Amino acid sequence: MNKRVLIVGPTPPPLGGMETYVGQFLRSGIAKEYDLLLQRTHVVDPARFAGLFGKAATFANAGIVLGSLVREMRSFKPGIVHLHTNSYTGFYKMAVYASLCRRMGAKTVLHIHGGEFQLFYRNSRFGGLIRDLINANDAVVVLSERWLGFFKSIGVHGEKIHVLKNCVEIPLRAEGSGGVPVFLFLSRIEKQKGVSEIIQAAQLMHERIPEARIVMAGPRSHGMERIEQDVKAAGMEKYVEFRGPVVGVEKDSAYRTADVYLLPSHAEGMPMGLLEAMSYGLSCITTPVGGIPDVIKNGENGLLVKPGDAGGLAEAMIRLAGDKEYREKLGSAARRTITERFCWDKRASEISALYRRLL
Repeated sequence: MNKRVLIVGPTPPPLGGMETYVGQFLRSGIAKEYDLLLQRTHVVDPARFAGLFGKAATFANAGIVLGSLVREMRSFKPGIVHLHTNSYTGFYKMAVYASLCRRMGAKTVLHIHGGEFQLFYRNSRFGGLIRDLINANDAVVVLSERWLGFFKSIGVHGEKIHVLKNCVEIPLRAEGSGGVPVFLFLSRIEKQKGVSEIIQAAQLMHERIPEARIVMAGPRSHGMERIEQDVKAAGMEKYVEFRGPVVGVEKDSAYRTADVYLLPSHAEGMPMGLLEAMSYGLSCITTPVGGIPDVIKNGENGLLVKPGDAGGLAEAMIRLAGDKEYREKLGSAARRTITERFCWDKRASEISALYRRLL
């Protein structure tokens, strides 16, 4: 049996849920049974360039990855290539890489992470092509039971689809802020993550709990200037901190010194940031989109609010800011959820079993 597996995907930097997942994947127990090799998909970061230079960087990156992939296929000779993809252009690039790997004799596993994949599919004029590109793979990994239903509904072969929910490493429990309630948002700072609602909710909460603070940690987006202007216009600069991207010790510290995690997203797959926050024992406020309802049960291990509902978000924030005992109860239940259902020990065995079936 050929136990060599080529992993195609991003690792930090850049920052994001898929990057975090792939990084942890390589450190998991899968490496004890299989010989893993990574082919990074971000050799050149197009985000560092603007306009035509950005487009040129995108093509250059794709060309470099394609050339590296050919070399790895010839020298490493993997039995399986496990490709991690998002939506839109990234999906089409990964489909090309997958086709190349199959032509060179490997089985391919397409692991779909993109939280907006349903929107991407429904807005595309090439739905049939997207379906066929997915079906061409030997196995397809999706992040939730809801996604399983969606992919079956568009014609992806059911026997190829495997639900493997995201998972995280288990850290020591967070200590919290120890005083003034601190709300942490740690993800890409962009509209679809509900950032505008957080700012609106912070204003409403400030009227009731003026000492509460918001920490916004993550990569900047194109709309970042507008978000910062909204904070200044509301006179909230002292209470809303934009910390920028955090990794390693800084990221760990951000979780440890927070009391509540916020992720009021409009669309998600199975967000790694949410799972990480729960693993630290933070109480979480999020939305019932994508695979989140598979993780959070409202009032049991977190709070759910409607996407786009700044008023509902503010109410949930005020409730947790004013009730430390309830915060700790939700946080303890959240951490239990991760240790019992979303840790790498369990998921590594499931991925290993999938590889054995393919081989």
